[in-house]
Amino acid sequence: MSAKRRAGRKRKYALELDCLPKLPRLEFGETESSSLLTESSSLLAGSDSAEIGPSVVQTDIPQLEKLTWKGVTILGQALNLVPSAFRSYRLKYVASILNTGLNAEYSETDIAGFARAMTVEDQNLLGLPTEELLWKATMSSGRPCTGFLAPPTLQCLQCDGSLYTHNDPSVVVCFGQRGPFLASKITLRCKACHINYRYDQFGDEIEGYRYYDQQRPFVKASRTTFVSRDLYQFFAAAGHHAWCSFEAAAEIYNEAQRECGSFNASNTAAFVKKYPLRAQEITIETDSIGVFELHRKTVAEAFWTAEVESELRERADVGHTFTSAASREQFMDVADKQRALQPYPHDICSDECRKRGCGTLWSVDGLWKLVYPVCMYRVPKEVTGFSGQLKYVDACPGQPMHGKAFCEKHCRVAAEKEIPSGLRDFLRYCGVNKEDAATVNENQATEGHVGGSCLQSAADCQGIAESVKTFPKLSSDLDDGELADSRTVCNKDTGSKRQLQKWIRGHLFIVRGGGHIDMWQPLYQSEGPAQVFLIVLTWLISALGHFSREQRKNVVLSYDNMCHVDNLRVARKPLPLPGDLSHIWLDIKKIIDSLHIKNHKDQRCHELYNPDSLKQTHPEMNTMCCEQTFAWLGRFKKIVCTMGKCHHHFYLHRMVKRRNKYIGFCYQNNRRPIQSRRPVVSSK
Repeated sequence: MSAKRRAGRKRKYALELDCLPKLPRLEFGETESSSLLTESSSLLAGSDSAEIGPSVVQTDIPQLEKLTWKGVTILGQALNLVPSAFRSYRLKYVASILNTGLNAEYSETDIAGFARAMTVEDQNLLGLPTEELLWKATMSSGRPCTGFLAPPTLQCLQCDGSLYTHNDPSVVVCFGQRGPFLASKITLRCKACHINYRYDQFGDEIEGYRYYDQQRPFVKASRTTFVSRDLYQFFAAAGHHAWCSFEAAAEIYNEAQRECGSFNASNTAAFVKKYPLRAQEITIETDSIGVFELHRKTVAEAFWTAEVESELRERADVGHTFTSAASREQFMDVADKQRALQPYPHDICSDECRKRGCGTLWSVDGLWKLVYPVCMYRVPKEVTGFSGQLKYVDACPGQPMHGKAFCEKHCRVAAEKEIPSGLRDFLRYCGVNKEDAATVNENQATEGHVGGSCLQSAADCQGIAESVKTFPKLSSDLDDGELADSRTVCNKDTGSKRQLQKWIRGHLFIVRGGGHIDMWQPLYQSEGPAQVFLIVLTWLISALGHFSREQRKNVVLSYDNMCHVDNLRVARKPLPLPGDLSHIWLDIKKIIDSLHIKNHKDQRCHELYNPDSLKQTHPEMNTMCCEQTFAWLGRFKKIVCTMGKCHHHFYLHRMVKRRNKYIGFCYQNNRRPIQSRRPVVSSK
């Protein structure tokens, strides 16, 4: 028989195998339990599958007379394991597993005939192959048989046409709770619509890619690495409760695999060394270790990818498309701007939560530990249409480029003016050394307008831009500052630190009495009264704008610098807002929390803002909710302070959501949320 005829017959049997009876195709968005078994790390625990006697399976005995019962079992298990989405490649993988298990050399033609004699019901009864068999087949064939990643559909979701293989299967590494293991990944394509169907997304290069309606069991970290979703959730929970960084998560995982003598980790490393061309994009950090290790970058990429997907699903915007590698970070910026405009939802409140002051008491405070660098370009504080020089920040909130003093936009402006943009070059240009870097921020930085005003750009990050634009008279009232005749003698340190770069001052948090975080915004330059007032006012409008005046009179707002904020001229009279909103600041009750009231020297502070009056009527209200929240938040310093603005904000946003969800879960189940404790320093 000629080679051409043999190749034609081989293709014929491959197509016949592909057309074997399958389970009915599920509509897009439904869960297919068999695919979950195939794609989860639990498929490597196939040794637990039940032994089934010959009387259970009703097969075509004459067709399978060449196979022993062991061969029939392995064949059915292999057909269960390899997804139909692998099309013609499915026969190759089934042949590798069957021949390895029987130590035989059945041709793909023979295996196609065997497979036609089995029914789908018989296959489902046989379970999955054992872990040892899969690794043995992988090492002998040079083709990963330990796992398979494929799209969740065999038909185009747009035209309902059949999908075809787009490329040869690629080799990837999947990190699961039982260790890393190899997997084969396939991509399908619709020839009519030219849509590519990847494991986790589908789309094209022009319109972009979107996620499937049904969440996949693995999270993509790179083209060649995936993390099981249950393992990723463990890493995220460790970050939430144990402040575990990406690097620490990777080291914990690697040490656990070494101590347990992970069979999968050592075999994965051995395969990569044995077949370097087939796994050319997969590398081992240290050859002497002998096991395949998880890298911190893999954990980080899995976190950003999974959290962006979760954010989209929570917003019911799973159809959002990603057109480039930068689209993920662009969505983070969009999500951050939307976060700044509205409080975090708190729809279900338990009785225990209300006892702590939820719905009545809110505490405001600034956390200075969580910071990141911002652009050093100085922008004047004037805003067209507003009243001259506002007593507000003049910082550009943009993230500086790596090794630069300015953001990308201001680097171009500096180049046009022949001003060096490198961080140290710019300091030398200004004639200052590292110790005097703080003077550059205020006096020696370049001046000039770039795009919009600085107030508008900083206000966008703080969510107050809309309030300033809608009610412009607020700016003139803020210009007046505090009332001179009632200025308090209390002096709180709200200044900035001396650092090589220009950094934000921290974040302002607004927390409910029960511990639920309502809102947070970055602080620029200092925690000044005007900046705090605008942020709190924006929150009041969005959170309490629907309250009546009588309801607002029951609201208590706690802040450690309340005396200076309440002494602003704008706060002493009705606000230039429509309707009842004009009295929103005057109606609420304002106090200083019990921890900081002791530090206030002015007797008027103890008379006007004393929290003892609240304790008499609401003894269980928690005025220290902000400080308790900061005991948890402050420990993220070593994690988020190494990030730029985009990742810094998004990481905090997702952790705050986890914290709020955890607190709600505890109260609903009659449990008190675990509060972090500050380290105790013994005094001699």
